[in-house]
Amino acid sequence: METDLPFPSRPNRADVVARHKAAGGRVAAVLPVHPPRALLLAHGVLPLEVWGPPGQDTSTADVHLQSYTCSVVRAGLAFVQSPAGQGVDLLVVPHTCDSLQALGSLLLDLLPPGKPVLPFYLPRESGAPALRFLAAELRALSGKLARITGVATDEATLMEAIVAEEAADRRVAALLARRTTLGLSAREFLAWVRLREYLPPDDFVPLADALLAR
Repeated sequence: METDLPFPSRPNRADVVARHKAAGGRVAAVLPVHPPRALLLAHGVLPLEVWGPPGQDTSTADVHLQSYTCSVVRAGLAFVQSPAGQGVDLLVVPHTCDSLQALGSLLLDLLPPGKPVLPFYLPRESGAPALRFLAAELRALSGKLARITGVATDEATLMEAIVAEEAADRRVAALLARRTTLGLSAREFLAWVRLREYLPPDDFVPLADALLAR
C-alpha cells in the first residue's frame, strides 16, 4: 500500500567509500559493463562503478587518448587520475569493447606501482564453450583478488554475495516498474537507481524497500 512516508536519505558516494575503507575493506573502480560485483564483494572489495561522472574534467585524460575515443573511456581515465580516483585500491577493466581493452593496457603504464589493474575478459558468444571461458576468467580473477586482499573465498561466501546482488537487482527492477508512481522527477529517480553503482546490496535493499513502501 502506498503511504505518505518521507523519502529516506540518499547516501553519499564518498561517505560509503570512507566507511568501507575504515572497516578494513578495499575499493575497486570498475569500468563498464558487467563487472563481477559478487566476486569482488566476496573478497571484501567494494565495487565502485565508473561510467564517466557528470561534469568530469577530462583534460588530464585527453593528452593520453586519441581525439575519437569515446566519452566513457575519456571520463573514466580522468576519474582514475583525479583525487577521488586516487583513493581506490585497484581497478577492474572488463573487455567490453576495444577502447576499454586499450584503456586497461594504458592504465598499467599510467598508474603508480602497487595499484593493480585487473582486466576481465567477457565471452563474445553463448553456449558451453563461452561458459567454460567465463568460469576460467572468474577463477583467475578470484585468485588475483585473494593475493591482493589476503581474503580467500569459498563457495558458500560467494553464493551469499550472489544472492545479495540478485536481491538488489530485483529492487532496481521494482523501482523501474514503479517509476511513475514514486513522486520523483526523472533526475531524482536516476539518482536513486544509480546508488547501485557504489552502495553495497545489504545497504541498498532496505533503502529501496523504504522508497517502494511510500
